[in-house]
Amino acid sequence: MVKEQLKFAVVCARGLGDALLSMVLAHNLTLSGVCVTVFSSILSELKEWFPNYQILPFPAPHQFETVFATFDTIIAADHSLINEHHQFGNQLIVLKEENFNKSRTMVENLQVISAEILSLPVASCENGITPPHGVIWRAHPNRVIIHPMSSDVKKNWPAEKFIALGHYLEKEGFYPYFCMCPSERVSWKTSVPEDRLPHFLTISALAAFVYESGYLIGNDSGVGHLASLLNIPTLTLFARKSYSTLWRPGWGPGKVVCPPNILFGSRMKQKYWKNLLSVRRVRKAFIRDLLSEGENASASLPLT
Repeated sequence: MVKEQLKFAVVCARGLGDALLSMVLAHNLTLSGVCVTVFSSILSELKEWFPNYQILPFPAPHQFETVFATFDTIIAADHSLINEHHQFGNQLIVLKEENFNKSRTMVENLQVISAEILSLPVASCENGITPPHGVIWRAHPNRVIIHPMSSDVKKNWPAEKFIALGHYLEKEGFYPYFCMCPSERVSWKTSVPEDRLPHFLTISALAAFVYESGYLIGNDSGVGHLASLLNIPTLTLFARKSYSTLWRPGWGPGKVVCPPNILFGSRMKQKYWKNLLSVRRVRKAFIRDLLSEGENASASLPLT
């Protein structure tokens, strides 16, 4: 059983989605009376969305020994910069992907870890996010965020298909906005009208835009996890269904769409999924599945 006098560090991987997931552990530790410090450069830019937590940018590698020596236990996400620094010994717990139950979402896996590995008295799927004052949930119900990028080009559905999807949404009375980071935005200016390419100076501004939108459609990415966390109906595109079970956004209402299962082997599916996943299939998933999720969605954040 974790004792409340112990000091824990939760060290997130670099990506937004991974960091939001790690906050499930930080939230459960905090509610169980444990002193927790979260290390995440990207979450440190979302402090106003997590006002009840100590969140610090990730230290430089030469500061590891000094910074982390003060903690009794360090929980590090797989692929975080600290997970290969074995000098921490039993002080360090690394959450390896191969140890997760692939039949559950990552959110559910972290709830199980909270209960069974950390033996916490509080073990929920929440991560403690609190929208700041002034933002209005789904204030623009017909606004559809299209997030066509991700951290890995292999996850990205072709740009021309996203653009075709955007044209379809407009014809149906929706307002598609293509959201991405500033460096990615430059290459889309010739394909998407300027007024449909919002420019966000901060991640907090992006979060507010997502929170006030009606839906999100995008690749497997951190922005999809953010939308799900904020209870925005989310449609996520995956190369294969087996992978989507673990990594799909696991909080609010959402669906996944994959290519038809006509190829054998993960390598073949990974290579050809972009060709096989049609605009028509994604359109149908949005109309058939996601719109009903939007009708039933609640302003309350999920799992609270």
